[in-house]
Amino acid sequence: MSHGSASKLKFMTSLLLSVGVCFCIQAYFFYIRDAGTGKTESNYFSTFSRFQAGAKPAAEIALAGSSITGRLPGREIGNQDIANLGSDGGSAMDGLRLITEGRIDPPSWLVIEVNTLYRAVCVGETLIYQGAQSPWFGVGAKQPLLGASARPTGMLYAAILRRPKVLVADGFKVTANDIVLPVDSSLDKFTEGEKNTFDSYLSQLQRLQNQGVKIIIANYPAGEMTEREEFLMNTTLAELGKSIKFSYLDLRNQIPRQDLQFTDPIHLAPESAARVLQTIRNFCIENN
Repeated sequence: MSHGSASKLKFMTSLLLSVGVCFCIQAYFFYIRDAGTGKTESNYFSTFSRFQAGAKPAAEIALAGSSITGRLPGREIGNQDIANLGSDGGSAMDGLRLITEGRIDPPSWLVIEVNTLYRAVCVGETLIYQGAQSPWFGVGAKQPLLGASARPTGMLYAAILRRPKVLVADGFKVTANDIVLPVDSSLDKFTEGEKNTFDSYLSQLQRLQNQGVKIIIANYPAGEMTEREEFLMNTTLAELGKSIKFSYLDLRNQIPRQDLQFTDPIHLAPESAARVLQTIRNFCIENN
C-alpha cells in the first residue's frame, strides 16, 4: 500500500471513529439521560420533533393545534399514547393534513384545538407542512436518534431552559358541552380564506370519521379571544355539527383558571399542561 493510500485510510478510519463516538455520546444523553427535547431553541424544530415523534406508530390520542396544544406532554417527551401535533405559530390544519395524507398514522381519538382554527389562513403551505414532505421526516419518525428530538443543540437548549418534564398529573372532571349558537351565525360572514379553511376542515374531518377516528373539539384555557375569534369559533362548531359527530369540550370555562399555572398569558406551565392532558385522557376513556 502506498504512503498516500495509507494516509487516506488512516484519515477515514479516524473520521468514522470520531463520528461513532459522537453518535454514542448523543445516544447516551438521548436514551439514558432522557434528554430528548420538548421545547428547543427553534419553534420550527420544536414542532418538527413533536410531529416526527407522533407519526408512527398510531397513537391512541392525537392533539392537533397551535403552540397552545404544543405545551401538552406528548410522545416527544415520553407519553407514548399521545401524538402531539401542536404547531407553533400554526393551527390544527398542519397536523390534520399530515394525518389525512398518510404522513402521520391516524389515531383512535383526534382532538382539534378550536382556539386558533383560522390562524394563517392565507399563507399557503406552512414551513412545518413543507418540512414533513422531506425524507428526513420519515427517517426521524422511524429512528428517533436521527430525528429533531435528538438534535444536540436542541437537547442543550432544553437543559439550559430547565423546564421540568411532567408526564402525568391529576385531571379535572369535565363533561361534553352543548354548542352555543352565535347571534347571526353564518358562513356568509367568513372571508374567502376562512371559508376555504372551513371547507378543508370539514372534508378532512369527515374523511377521518369515516375511517373510524373519534373526534373531540376542545377550547383550551388560554388568552382571551376577540369578538371576531369567538364568532369564528362558535359558527364553526355549529356548522361542523351539521355534518360530523364530535364531542365539544369547553375546557376554558370548565377548568377554573386560578387552578392552572401559565408561563405567559397564553401557554400552560408543565404541571398544568399535564393536568389538562389527563382531563382529555379521562374523557376519552369514559366515552370509549
